Amino acid sequence: MQILFQMYHAGELHDLGIIKDGDVVESIEEGFEDWIRWELSQPTTPNLDDLQGILEAYEGPYLIAKRVDE
Repeated sequence: MQILFQMYHAGELHDLGIIKDGDVVESIEEGFEDWIRWELSQPTTPNLDDLQGILEAYEGPYLIAKRVDE
C-alpha cells in the first residue's frame, strides 16, 4: 500500500510525494525525499511502515497523508 502526502497552500491541495513500505517511491515536489529523511530523524515521527501511525500523525489541517491504491 502507498501513502500520498499532500499540503494545503494558497487555498489549494498540492501533492508532495508517495511512500510505500517506508520508502519514497515518487517525489512530486522537490525536496520531498529530504523532508522525509528529516522527519525520520525526529523522535515524534512514527516509522514510515506504520500506516496507521502515519495517517494519524499527518491528518491536517495543512499537511495530509492518505492511503492510495497502487
